[in-house]
Amino acid sequence: MAPPSLTPILGAAIAAALVSSYVPRTSAAPPPPEPISIPASDTTPASPEPAPGPLLREATAPGAPVAPVVSGPTVPTAPAPQGPAQPVVHESAPQRPEAPTEVRAPSYWAPYPPPKPEEFPPPEAHEPFDASERNNIFNQKISGEWDPEKIINTDRPDFTDVLPTVGKHVWQTESGTAFRHRVGEGYSFNRTSVPETTLRLGVSDHFELRIKWDSFMFSQRTGTANGGTNEGKSAYGSDFLVGFKWLAVPQAGWLPGHTFLGTLTSRIGTGGPAQTLIQPGVNWVYGWQINKWMVLRGSTGVEIVIVTPQHRLVDGVETLQPSSARTVFDLHQSVVTYMQVVKRLGMYLEWFSFYDHGAERTHQHNGGVGFYIYLTPNIQIDLRGGGTIVGTHNEVFTGAGISFRGKYKYKKRKN
Repeated sequence: MAPPSLTPILGAAIAAALVSSYVPRTSAAPPPPEPISIPASDTTPASPEPAPGPLLREATAPGAPVAPVVSGPTVPTAPAPQGPAQPVVHESAPQRPEAPTEVRAPSYWAPYPPPKPEEFPPPEAHEPFDASERNNIFNQKISGEWDPEKIINTDRPDFTDVLPTVGKHVWQTESGTAFRHRVGEGYSFNRTSVPETTLRLGVSDHFELRIKWDSFMFSQRTGTANGGTNEGKSAYGSDFLVGFKWLAVPQAGWLPGHTFLGTLTSRIGTGGPAQTLIQPGVNWVYGWQINKWMVLRGSTGVEIVIVTPQHRLVDGVETLQPSSARTVFDLHQSVVTYMQVVKRLGMYLEWFSFYDHGAERTHQHNGGVGFYIYLTPNIQIDLRGGGTIVGTHNEVFTGAGISFRGKYKYKKRKN
């Protein structure tokens, strides 16, 4: 007979030992453990050990039975109920002050330390052309008072008026001389005018009053014009003009600015085209300040000129001019571009035309060029020249002038 196997006997013995050591649990929850106190210290306390879980608390509680370690198959046990975790109470201890965190501000703010060299590499040998940053074509360095938008800005010598007014409590005088030579059918005409004076007074930032007098004109005519004017020399007073200038709509980005001028002209004097009637006129100027050194603008306007017979002394005898009474509607259109070349020099190129309905000059297209020389930001010398491109008459003209700018004091009357 074969000997019985020992495996069933050992298994039965292990099971009996486990059953005898089992202690049934009650449904009540185990008592909460005592709070763990950590003494305060001058040094930073070490990281506390994690709070023991329910199973570890049961195993380490006093009087808890310890199951013997027996080799063999593991007998499954029921999972222990999970109770609420108890907080660990720490005694108050002085905290170590935290080291301040360095906050680096943007390098373009002051008074922080300067940026590192690698943040802003040195510029290239040749500065690239940036039209929006240049104050003149050749990028000559200037101070603030020489800003092209702040220096004196005159309505002469070009035909097209400027957009801005002179400014509040600012006066500006513009004067000069001009020479014109005209060649027509069967006659030639020379005329010199001096001093072509204009006084501008700023009432507000967008409104000014204007007084203009071309002063004396000296003319010499050879042959007979279409209107029947006799040849010879004459000197006479010219237009006297009063009016206003209003910057109605300032420029907004690429939306152009708009300025309006109204004039009342009295052609005072004796001889020539001088008249004693008040004659109105209006002019609309529009344009863009493209950048610091370039301006593009145009103008459209009309003037009403009433021509009546004039009296002239010829050999001591007062005679009547052969011209008949008539009204001339003088329409004009122009386009000009202004450029600041360097700090003290500017220039312009212009096209302007006349459409005279009722006069000997029916239509005429002209071209002109001129220069501005700035002695100071408030004193300007101008030079101009040009001539006819297309028209019923051929003309050439030239001129020069000087302008000044300053401020006048305005005191309110006390009650």
